Amino acid sequence: MKSVFAALLLGPLLFAATATKSKSTSRSSSSKAKTASHSTNSSKKTRHTARKRRPARPARQMQPTADRYKDIQQALADKGYFKGDVTGKWGPDSSDALQRFQTDNKLPNDGKVNSLSLIQLGLGPKRDPIKPVATPPVTPVVPTSPSPGTPSVSTSPTLTQP
Repeated sequence: MKSVFAALLLGPLLFAATATKSKSTSRSSSSKAKTASHSTNSSKKTRHTARKRRPARPARQMQPTADRYKDIQQALADKGYFKGDVTGKWGPDSSDALQRFQTDNKLPNDGKVNSLSLIQLGLGPKRDPIKPVATPPVTPVVPTSPSPGTPSVSTSPTLTQP
C-alpha cells in the first residue's frame, strides 16, 4: 500500500518533470525552425527578378517633319500669308506668316504651330464627312370616304341578343 501511495504521490512529479523537459526541447527545435524559416524568407527577398521598364515617353509633342512643314507653308501661301519658297524649313518668315494668320483668325498669335491653327488652315485631323442617310419618302395616308351603296364597317363591337 505504501508503494501505491508513493506512486500516486510521485507520479505527477515525474510526469511534470518529463513534460518540462519535452517543452524545452520543443522550444529549442521551434526556435531552430524559426531561424531556418527566417533565413529562407530573407533569401526570397533577394531573388526578385527585375521587371523590364518601358522607355519614357517624350515630355512634350515631337517637332513636325519637313513634309508637314511644307504642308503648313503651302497652306499659308495659298491663303496669302507666306511669300517665300515652300521648302519645308521653318524659319522666321514662316513664323511671321503663321503669326499674321493667327491674328487674323483670332487665335493665340505666338507664331507656333498648334492644333487650332492647323484646323483653321484645313490641315487638322482627317475625318470622313458625315454622309446623310437616305430615308424613303413618306407618303401621307388620306382617309377615303366610303362610296354610296357600300356598307360601312363598324369597328365597335356589337352584341346580339337572342
